[in-house]
Amino acid sequence: MWEEFNGRVAVITGGSEGIGQDFVRILCEAGCETYFCARNAERGQAVAKALGPHAHYFQTDLGSPEQIEGFAAHVREHAGAVDYLVNNAANDDRIAFRDITVEDCDRMWQLNLRSYLLTSRAFLELPSRGKRQEHPEHRHLQLDGGRSAVYGLQRHQERHPGLHALAGTRTGT
Repeated sequence: MWEEFNGRVAVITGGSEGIGQDFVRILCEAGCETYFCARNAERGQAVAKALGPHAHYFQTDLGSPEQIEGFAAHVREHAGAVDYLVNNAANDDRIAFRDITVEDCDRMWQLNLRSYLLTSRAFLELPSRGKRQEHPEHRHLQLDGGRSAVYGLQRHQERHPGLHALAGTRTGT
């Protein structure tokens, strides 16, 4: 069932807790080399240590375009290719609409939308290491939807083995 992921390379943003950590854990268990980032170095390193040799943490503040590029350069240097990109990092402040400020909007959009676009762009040019790279219909599929994205990613690969998947949790894109 999970053979598709064995030996592949995945990138997960916000992989040190919550749904992102679940992505990292499941993909590592499937034998996928999984590169993940988060701001909290202590938490990220603990997750990588707990999950073993397939988990690769890189401290990144996705609010910084330079750090996004640094994360992509790190993955390019160590993996050379990426098969899956999961844009998971997000702020979920639950601010009442009447109380939201311009600063709240800017901070949330910086992580929830801008980082999604900049991270996708930074990894777009990295080739796939899988056999599907030579497929004439080679393209990415974006999966949207948080908790269902891991399941959807796996189901999609079962039905469409010639396609790559790009999973995210952003409704703004």
